[in-house]
Amino acid sequence: TEQEKEEYKQITLSWLQKGKYFYEIADYIGVSASTISNIRNVLIAEGKITNQEIELARDRRKEEEKKLEESKKDELSKTITQKSPKPVIIDESFKQRILELLLNGVYQPTIRKIVGLDSADEYEKIKEELIKNGSITRKKINIAAQEKRKRDKEKVFKFLLLGYSQRDITSNIEHTSLKAVQKMISELVDEGRITKEQINEYRYEEEGKIKNYILSMLKQGYTCQEIADLDENGYLTESNVRRYKRIMISEGLIKDKQIKRAKKLRKPYKDRERKISEIDPYDEKILMLIKLGFEQKKIASIIGMSEYYVNSRKKILVMRDQITNAEVTKRRKSIEDMANKRRTKIIDAMGDDEELDIQTVQEHIEYCKAKMQLKKEQKEDLKLLSFVIQNTPELITAENINFIITYYTRNNNMQESIKFINECLSNCTDDPKIRKKLLEAQKAITLNMKRRDATKMLRLGYMPLDVIRDETGLSMQEILELKEKVEKDKREQIAIGKER
Repeated sequence: TEQEKEEYKQITLSWLQKGKYFYEIADYIGVSASTISNIRNVLIAEGKITNQEIELARDRRKEEEKKLEESKKDELSKTITQKSPKPVIIDESFKQRILELLLNGVYQPTIRKIVGLDSADEYEKIKEELIKNGSITRKKINIAAQEKRKRDKEKVFKFLLLGYSQRDITSNIEHTSLKAVQKMISELVDEGRITKEQINEYRYEEEGKIKNYILSMLKQGYTCQEIADLDENGYLTESNVRRYKRIMISEGLIKDKQIKRAKKLRKPYKDRERKISEIDPYDEKILMLIKLGFEQKKIASIIGMSEYYVNSRKKILVMRDQITNAEVTKRRKSIEDMANKRRTKIIDAMGDDEELDIQTVQEHIEYCKAKMQLKKEQKEDLKLLSFVIQNTPELITAENINFIITYYTRNNNMQESIKFINECLSNCTDDPKIRKKLLEAQKAITLNMKRRDATKMLRLGYMPLDVIRDETGLSMQEILELKEKVEKDKREQIAIGKER
């Protein structure tokens, strides 16, 4: 369902930000690694994460794990050298971590290894305390352990069919040991689900496929991390790829010099891929203006960037297949024809000849916005759009309101602004944010009109201040401030006249 897809996206995004690999996320959600790879592509396209951010997250995770490992080694070294080792400080978070592992079915030796607890007695005390306070029961511990082992056994079987070695299987199953994997393989053989001959056959066959895949990717200049990430099954890890690389170098299938040369040759392509994956904040705007038929020079003027910048982003849009060079040329040549077609379509719809297409109207709004920024707006277009927007609830948005009011304000047409706002208020939905914006705009424009009228009266120079106050509705303080401004302007004009 759509809800499940959205949940999968959120989980994938969260785990990618934590530096998790595809196979880990897939195993958690219960889908294939290729599905996670596809979700990753969608998240990148939506601008929620980039390949660079994913790589950085994984690097951070490796660094944290490395620090943790070094910390454990240091602690172990201190414990060995100290005559009387200090007891482990057990706080609530420490107990919660043990509880979490117990609920996930992890066995005692593995739990102690994960949390760094050497004493089996200390572990038993914590476990008994958790049972005593009702956080868990012995039955739950046993059931969780059985369920985990059952899940792990199925994973072992799946990995055996894929031709994975015992070592690779162990590294791909969380919180397990090589000894446990070996025991589960023996059970699968005893149960008749797989034979030792089949294991060796699958291993030989799959290892051949894996080696061929890795060899091909190394020859193309891909790094070990990239090879693992691009694995369709999602089971390869960077360490596995590095191991296979060492084996193939030792077997003479490829040389280290060849790998380095391939990486060097691939760099331009890698840079191209990086550029394509990077989302620029102006890309959407540039693409929209290109589709509306505007040329690069005008787009640069509209967005306030250089023509060189617009051209470089256009090339990236073409690389992404969002538009072609032929389409760019065609649209640029037919900019007025496209505008006329949209205009005619809107007029026909408003005459009830056909249904109003919101997308067509919005495109024409964007076209007129661009024209207005270039100071080449067409009054008839703006008048038409003002009428369409105020009579179409779906089009009464904050952006469209700003667009029409800006146009009227620039042309000093306050009365039309007020009419537009009043029509929008009578036709818009009960969206409180939109109504608030309209009312605020109405108040601001009304105040500006009063100030404008008061300024005109003050410039005449004979009207009493209390009359101006009554006529405009402004406070005496506001009128006095305006009077001071009018007098200052007069003094400046007199001074300029004398200089001439």
